[in-house]
Amino acid sequence: MELTRKLTRRELLRGAALTVAAGALSGCASLFKHPTPTPTPPPAQEKAKLIYARPAGQEFDLLGKAALSFNDTGLAPDVEVEDVALEGDPFARIIEMEASGEPADVHLLTDETVPVWARQGYILSLDPFLADDTRFDLADFYEQFLANSRFNGQLWALPWVCTPYFLFVNKDLFQAAGVPLPASSWTWEDYKVAAIHLTNPEKNQWGGAPIDTFWQMGEHIWQNGGEVFNSDRTKCLLDQPEATDALQFWADLALADKAIPDATAKLGGSYRLFRSGQLAMYEDALYMVQSWKDVPFKWTLAPAPQNRKAANLLLAGSQVISAHTRHTAAAWQLLKYVTGPEVLRTFSAALRVPCARKSVNEKKPYIDPNIDIDWDLVQTGVQNGQLTEVTPNTGEVSSLLESLLKSIMEGTQTIREAIDKTVPQINDLIIEGWPQPTPTNEG
Repeated sequence: MELTRKLTRRELLRGAALTVAAGALSGCASLFKHPTPTPTPPPAQEKAKLIYARPAGQEFDLLGKAALSFNDTGLAPDVEVEDVALEGDPFARIIEMEASGEPADVHLLTDETVPVWARQGYILSLDPFLADDTRFDLADFYEQFLANSRFNGQLWALPWVCTPYFLFVNKDLFQAAGVPLPASSWTWEDYKVAAIHLTNPEKNQWGGAPIDTFWQMGEHIWQNGGEVFNSDRTKCLLDQPEATDALQFWADLALADKAIPDATAKLGGSYRLFRSGQLAMYEDALYMVQSWKDVPFKWTLAPAPQNRKAANLLLAGSQVISAHTRHTAAAWQLLKYVTGPEVLRTFSAALRVPCARKSVNEKKPYIDPNIDIDWDLVQTGVQNGQLTEVTPNTGEVSSLLESLLKSIMEGTQTIREAIDKTVPQINDLIIEGWPQPTPTNEG
């Protein structure tokens, strides 16, 4: 199983669920001020160093500011936090730090890589901390956000930020075509009717949102009552009727109804099409609301259409403790702090996305009063959200899933052909990746 792989900037942003406008972080240094603790005499010896590591770049500077503000809390007076911004591939850099003997004590991981790092022994299980720290309220985190933080019956990470997927809707195109805007109980059939009416290939105008990644299709499988993998992630379920029916519906919308642009029509990407006013419905994470402030048309937010149930994709980011930290108790205090209600409330308000804690989201600090959308949808998207499902050999499995989706949506293979070819390969990778039982000598 691979431990690191080269990540695109998009994937890093996806893992952290952040996109920040150019001026959004101005004045960050003042966001994490705390009452000055009662002065105590400085220790005779120099304080130990506790390293907090996160990717470099403006999107992650708030994390560094939060970590540094831990020094003012008095929660771990014997250590001093150093914020390290990692250039390039941050995960490869963290592995280098581990090898150098100066590990990053607390650091970020994309949620889908947590089980991989846990299995390889790079991060600590949080179960012993939770057993001793009886005042820590794990129930304040959404259970679905913890799904990828659990491995082998233990919890290995705490989530800090999340963002659900929604439809961004071009209101002008809907109005011009006389099509009602999406309702809260919008179904697949409603979506199909609207997409067909809103499509005009001669103008390169399209109704349906392109399905650019497999997990956007996975979202539709969830909406149809299916799953991509079984509950213990040992078997791919794309050959089940709930999955094949979902694949068929959305492939037909592209190939038969031609209400979703093909690769040629969407040259330059779905983002460009929506921004240019040529795409009526565009699906992406909530953080994209900041990208549409200056478009020359009216737009709004709508829930993903549902079939057998309401479901939407959810992106989340996690934070972990290195298994090689020399300051275990202080690292736990820092992890609790950077995923605590006060810090996450600040993140949510500054970045306009929900966080991983129920108590914070109930106050809706993510609302941007300058953007006229139904912000009540956000909480619904959080509650209906599901994380991408993690398996062993996740990089290779993801590549196979993307190839399967592409072949189906482009019509180069039937659904049955694609499934018969790909699912056995996925299952082999999963079985190969899970730890095998240790042989025993009996008799």
